[in-house]
Amino acid sequence: MKFLPVLKEKKRYIVFEIIGAKINFTDAKHNILNALKDFIGEYGSANAGIIILDEWRNEKGIIKVNIKYADFLKSTFLRISNIKKEKVIIRSVYTTGILKKAKLYLGGDKNATNYESSDYGL
Repeated sequence: MKFLPVLKEKKRYIVFEIIGAKINFTDAKHNILNALKDFIGEYGSANAGIIILDEWRNEKGIIKVNIKYADFLKSTFLRISNIKKEKVIIRSVYTTGILKKAKLYLGGDKNATNYESSDYGL
């Protein structure tokens, strides 16, 4: 039995970028999750449904988050200034509801289509 669209959890994909030192994926993942837990607590983190996807290219990554907690996640980026004693800035590049479109902003995906040039018949 399928869920009705009203009952499905709405999500957003946030493309983020780390500016500064070269950071590996696991260090970035742990720092973002710990900062979010410090900011909104364990209960809020569980409700946010954060999933950091394994897409990591050129210091950019994609995070899947509940639509209600997208702004909390972006605020968490401001709280992170050091990763492994290296000064960094984490900024949100793009927010979308479609994973394929998020991969376009991540860069390097040859299978993704260019949404700006495609015609939707509008």
